Amino acid sequence: MNIYKKIHTHINIRTQDTDYIIGTDLLGNIPRGNFLLLSSKSVFEIHGKKITGSLKKTGREIVVSIIDDGEDSKNFSNLNEIISPFIQTNLNKNTILIALGGGVVTDIGGFIGTILIRGIKTIFIPTTLLAQIDASIGGKNGAFGRT
Repeated sequence: MNIYKKIHTHINIRTQDTDYIIGTDLLGNIPRGNFLLLSSKSVFEIHGKKITGSLKKTGREIVVSIIDDGEDSKNFSNLNEIISPFIQTNLNKNTILIALGGGVVTDIGGFIGTILIRGIKTIFIPTTLLAQIDASIGGKNGAFGRT
């Protein structure tokens, strides 16, 4: 595990602490708990085996939900299908949601992370520059989609 930079922020609105960790091979830094992995089809095809393989080495349960690529996935009519695999697992306060993908995935992941068990730990692994800047730290992912 190579941590290049660790940034800790504190937001006084509701006393929210967030850690941003930048580096390589960081999965060993993830706290204990079972995993929910949200990704898009195209990103999962490229990175899915590596991520799930690394997570399996921890010996913890991994549940995967794959969404279609594109903005159309950000729609309430898709929400049940997206979270269904997660609801059928052993959700608890130690559950960790990992959103692997671009802005659509990180937006949906942020929303799902806030509604499951009144909020669970959510880790963003952004795969585009826009997701790195906007969706992952932008704070706007509570607004889910359009109809």
